Amino acid sequence: SRQPIGLPAFPLIDAVARIAQLFGSSGDMAFAGGSDSSAHSKHATNGGSAEVGSRLGPHVPPGLVGPGYDFVDGKVVKRPEKSVQLPGDAWVVKTVGKVLSAKRTGDSSFLLQCEGSTKVLVTFYRMDIVRVQLAWDGDFDDPAKEIVVGEPTPKDLRVEMQDLGQFFDFQAQGHEGAVRLRAEKEPLRLALFRGSSQTPVWAEQSGLSRNGTATFQTLAAAPDEAFFGGGMQNGYFSHRDHVINIAVSYNWDDGGSPNAAPFYISSAGYGVFRCTWAEGTYDFRSPNIIAHKEQRFDAFYFAGAPRDFKGLLEGYTYITGRPFMPPVYALGIGDSDCYHNNRHGNNTNVALSVMEEYRQWNMPLGWMLVNDGYGCGYGEGPKEFPSTMSTLSHVSKGLLGDGVVTGLWSGTDFSHVASEVSDGRVRVLKTDVAWVGGGGKFAFDAVEDCVAGIENNSDARRFIWTVEGWAGTHRNAVMWTGDNYGSFESIRWQVPTFAGCGFSAQAHVSADIDGIFGGSAETQVRDLQWKCFTTVLMSMSGWSTANPDKQPFSWGEPYASINRMYLSLKMRLTPYFYSISRIAYELGTPPIRAMVMEFPDDDFLLQPSVGSGQQFMAGPAFLVAPVYKALEETKVRDDIYLPAGDWVDFWSGAILSGPQHLYGYEVPLEKLPVFVRAGAIIPMWPAMRYAGELPVDTLTLDIYPDGKSSFELYEDDGVTRAHEKGDFAKTPIVCTAPGQAMKNGGVVNVTVGPTVGRYRDQLQKRTYMVKLHVAEAPSEVFLHTSSGVTKLKAMGSKSALGWEQRGWFYDRTMAYFANPYSYTFSSWQQAFSTTGQDCSTGDCPPWHHQVLIVKVPTEIGDKFELTINVRTAHSAKFASNAGEFLPQVHLSRLFLDDSAAAEPVAARAAAVATAHIHGAGGLVVPAAVEEQQVSMALSSSGASSAAWYWGWPRFQGVAVGTSEARVQTQYLGGSWCMNQRSDTCSGPARHVLIVIIMPLFFRDGRRKECGGPTA
Repeated sequence: SRQPIGLPAFPLIDAVARIAQLFGSSGDMAFAGGSDSSAHSKHATNGGSAEVGSRLGPHVPPGLVGPGYDFVDGKVVKRPEKSVQLPGDAWVVKTVGKVLSAKRTGDSSFLLQCEGSTKVLVTFYRMDIVRVQLAWDGDFDDPAKEIVVGEPTPKDLRVEMQDLGQFFDFQAQGHEGAVRLRAEKEPLRLALFRGSSQTPVWAEQSGLSRNGTATFQTLAAAPDEAFFGGGMQNGYFSHRDHVINIAVSYNWDDGGSPNAAPFYISSAGYGVFRCTWAEGTYDFRSPNIIAHKEQRFDAFYFAGAPRDFKGLLEGYTYITGRPFMPPVYALGIGDSDCYHNNRHGNNTNVALSVMEEYRQWNMPLGWMLVNDGYGCGYGEGPKEFPSTMSTLSHVSKGLLGDGVVTGLWSGTDFSHVASEVSDGRVRVLKTDVAWVGGGGKFAFDAVEDCVAGIENNSDARRFIWTVEGWAGTHRNAVMWTGDNYGSFESIRWQVPTFAGCGFSAQAHVSADIDGIFGGSAETQVRDLQWKCFTTVLMSMSGWSTANPDKQPFSWGEPYASINRMYLSLKMRLTPYFYSISRIAYELGTPPIRAMVMEFPDDDFLLQPSVGSGQQFMAGPAFLVAPVYKALEETKVRDDIYLPAGDWVDFWSGAILSGPQHLYGYEVPLEKLPVFVRAGAIIPMWPAMRYAGELPVDTLTLDIYPDGKSSFELYEDDGVTRAHEKGDFAKTPIVCTAPGQAMKNGGVVNVTVGPTVGRYRDQLQKRTYMVKLHVAEAPSEVFLHTSSGVTKLKAMGSKSALGWEQRGWFYDRTMAYFANPYSYTFSSWQQAFSTTGQDCSTGDCPPWHHQVLIVKVPTEIGDKFELTINVRTAHSAKFASNAGEFLPQVHLSRLFLDDSAAAEPVAARAAAVATAHIHGAGGLVVPAAVEEQQVSMALSSSGASSAAWYWGWPRFQGVAVGTSEARVQTQYLGGSWCMNQRSDTCSGPARHVLIVIIMPLFFRDGRRKECGGPTA
């Protein structure tokens, strides 16, 4: 009868013993023994021995070394571990006693008087948010009030209290899912319910307790319950059966917590925010023991449906503030270095030369930190901490003239921030860990000072970079992982780190591209690739002995051109990432999402694995699986997990159905595994090097039709805070199509609603280029506007469509990129393309799918709808097997002879069961016999004879005159074998060579080798 919630009490002495493992005699927290003592160090960092001891050094000068570290011989080193010796009062435990009385103290608050002087204050902030504060001596304090920005809503909220004998019930009214807090009277134990449910969302197994070190809460955990959050926990996103550190650790590698947050989320449908500056440990070894080093207790509880992670984040950010809305230039790559030092001639003007190098390499660049180094100010000449405003103004003006925004590192001096922002045009600030490294309130206030420095002296938005952040820092700053090595190991642990940050509303997170130490050409490319699918990214030069310059062109070719391709793609994706950044600003949902956040019903994604933690969702559309192994180790990416639904290989156009795990996915250096979710609508700018270089009066909508899907395009002036006053616009975009329309066709409707809202310099007219990924050309395309219905004209070429005001064209061409492994580069070779484009400028789209392009001019504020009747003549020939690749061009190496002006492109696969060629006449070739040649004549106008080959060895060139043919295969398993230079291939006994008939145009008669995503 003492346990009405049906849970046995957890022996308090066990909880204290576990607390003892986590707190040493000095009060410092440490992982000291226990089953989890090595859980967060199972992946050692492979840094170079010459720099290992100093990796914390650049941003932690003498005299400002964190707890657990010493400064020895100019290096920061970790102290030897000590055995845990508890202070004398550590085992003296006090647990809150029985409840003596309860009374209302406000519209939504209640006070519980417990035995002795202990009081508990219960305050409802919303129907789904309740706060519990405990004061052992009866005097409540609120030392962390700066974190909280949300207020109770008594006008919209009614809360009733009931005395039910053995417990009190406090019930929010007016909504079926409103929270109900139950307080068992003797002794006090709390439980949270939703609505009338008798199953608790969470329940205490022991009452709130304290010892001489900490106050802690012990909560029951279901066997299948998973836990996320805690801020930036390096290397981890899911914490079941682990202990995480909520404290300043100065460990910026795997297992560290450079931006911890006292907040976690449960898959059971609740979140907990401990409103405190005190350090803590969260022990998720059932039952959960949540402890902070303070003699008070203050927690906000958020309730929602099970696995409603986005809804819980909305509640958390209602209390702690929404993530900041970045300026549009923040989404471009940033460059940081000390340009006033001996290496650069003690002259900040060198930053202008570096900017010119970016432009000479045709590289995008959004902003620069021009003094990122200790003792590095801005000016000319060898002066310590110079602050020559005329030099700063000159550099800023020069950078801004080419679209680049200036930033400063606060390691110089913060006393000049007013003039640096107003006169020096500084719009980016990065905190120095010597300033903020103590963490807690001091670091929080420092970031707030940076925000005030920008916003009190200009109309610009905050754009701050910091480390040692806390709850609430997300509303002010980018949080990055600190000083890391450029290595594949760093890429490995950073991927789950970024994904996990989203569970604490850390919407904009980053790590220096290829670290600041170590690094290589290959790790730079691999690291930059996946970070181009995050919102913010930066390179930091000057620290590495391998190559002190970390710019994306610093390793030369072919690496620079691969980096250019991804940076150019990132610039094109700006309206997509800007729009989902607005979602974070309004609701708290992060742009970079753990797989389980986007697919909460998939049980596989709850626990850490390669398929759940080594990939992420970039918004709702992109699944990104970074490559974290060297090519010399493996040339494939294994265990890519595709959740339920259809997915499109971003590079090849292959359609795959989930759930399934992909193994053996080939990843030449230029290829990052990226898959687009069926139904995605992706707005894209024209290719440009910085925001504002070109007008965005033509906007591409890249659409992958499948059922009903939508996207809301967000726009504002991009730089000022006018959006906070309502100066912005939103445009709804909806696509309605049959399921699997990309395969089967059918009637597809695309509706672009009227743009609602206004802002400075808003466009009044815009042309939409609607790119629809469908397997067949449409029979008809209709445009519906307020003026009526118009049947759009089909154009014979993309160029003709470019000239006409409106119309459509079905594009079957494929853009090719030269393989970086094919040449010794003195200069980047022009890429081969059926359209003749020079892809070295980054203007070529990185995909080459068959797409329908519809051009529609419109007035801002008008609505239009497209009805596209996609042919389904060949739909019956499409395989439905989950392992199909259609249409599939998935190659690593090709050998093409100069024996013909145009040649077939060859690919070999294992275990191909069926193969069909769909030409203009719809010809189907059944399963062929090896070593047999089948000839055919395509019926399209002007087509010459072509050849279809099976078997091996390699075939010589065959001249063809059409690009209308398309190959479809059903892939039943086995491994791809396409990386051999010889005519033999290991693997299954039966091999099939597929020849895709496609004209290729050579610039000269030399033998060429091309591959990767090129074909």
